[in-house]
Amino acid sequence: MFAFDEKVVLITGAGAGIGAETAHAFAKAGASVMLNSVSGSAESRAKEIEKQGFPACFIQGDVSVEHDAR
Repeated sequence: MFAFDEKVVLITGAGAGIGAETAHAFAKAGASVMLNSVSGSAESRAKEIEKQGFPACFIQGDVSVEHDAR
C-alpha cells in the first residue's frame, strides 16, 4: 500500500460502492479525503470516516457542471 501522508484526495461518486470504499482506503493510507456526490449521499460516509479518526469532508456538487466544480 502506498503512503498518502500530507496528501489530499478528492473522490467523486463517493456516496456508495467503489467510490465509498476508495475514500476509506485512501483515508487509511494517510490521506485527507474529500468526498463528493451529486445527491449528498457521501456526507454520511465522510462522517463515518471522521469517526474512525481520519480527516474527511463532504462537498456536494456535480463535477460535470462548471459552476459546481469551481
